[in-house]
Amino acid sequence: MVGILGGEGEAQRLTFKFVPDANARALALESGAVQAAFGVPRESAASVGSHGGLRIVHSPVGAYEALYFDIRGASGFDLGQDPAVRQAVELGIDRRVIVKDVWRGNGDRDSDDDPADDPRHLRAARARVPL
Repeated sequence: MVGILGGEGEAQRLTFKFVPDANARALALESGAVQAAFGVPRESAASVGSHGGLRIVHSPVGAYEALYFDIRGASGFDLGQDPAVRQAVELGIDRRVIVKDVWRGNGDRDSDDDPADDPRHLRAARARVPL
């Protein structure tokens, strides 16, 4: 059998199991029922990575979280048309806290788009957003 890196592999057989529940995948890794899994829940990553013989491998950015505003909404659904509202929401998102507490350190924030990195941007934006 040809290995992943092009050399001869040691495996004589591969078995793929489809485990739809993410927590069940993490438990299967920890118990030794499986030797590899994709999509370990971020809440379980530290626990899984602490088991001997297991390691968590982080992939490059392949997904992101986004918040969209409907700027063409009908009356009553048109709050997103106001640029000050959109900017207030942007300023209210603490990306560092999201990465640390929500993603449990298993992510990275896009600092190029983070207004918290530019105090001049924050001062100017706060001056435009009515409180």
